[in-house]
Amino acid sequence: MRLDPLLYGPADQLRGRFYKATIYGRELDWERIRQLREVEHGSWMPGKLSRHYLKTDYAWVPHENEVDFLCEELPVSAEATIRGSRYLHAIYDKSNNQIKHLDGAIRIMTLDQLTSRAAGHVRNSGKVGKRIKTFRTHRPIPPDALSAIAQAFYFWNYDVARYFGSPVHPDL
Repeated sequence: MRLDPLLYGPADQLRGRFYKATIYGRELDWERIRQLREVEHGSWMPGKLSRHYLKTDYAWVPHENEVDFLCEELPVSAEATIRGSRYLHAIYDKSNNQIKHLDGAIRIMTLDQLTSRAAGHVRNSGKVGKRIKTFRTHRPIPPDALSAIAQAFYFWNYDVARYFGSPVHPDL
């Protein structure tokens, strides 16, 4: 917690003042991903132009010879019954420097499921809701192809575009 030095006065006048960091994560570095020994994760809140999604979570989960990539963009509660979450899963093969599996899905959740899922992170979400796969490949692709596909799948999500290296206007 960081105290605000410009905020002062009687306690009864200061109640309700709480700020927290809601955006975190590291820049994508494929060499670091190849060497991962622990889960690496991040979470982004939407920019100024998006009112349709609540947050986007991602995680890299290392295993002996591969690393799973999970990414999910959650809709806002008001749209839970008409808009699913966008969910992407990839398996990065460390030894071949290739993505050996990639699938994208729409995850449909009830409002209660969405509320429960939004309270956590994609790395711990399990099989909430119903997943409907929109595409899948088991053919090896280079990491740059994952970047291009993720940006196309998460169209209008500037955090995903920025994470995968696309220049985005600084105000977004």
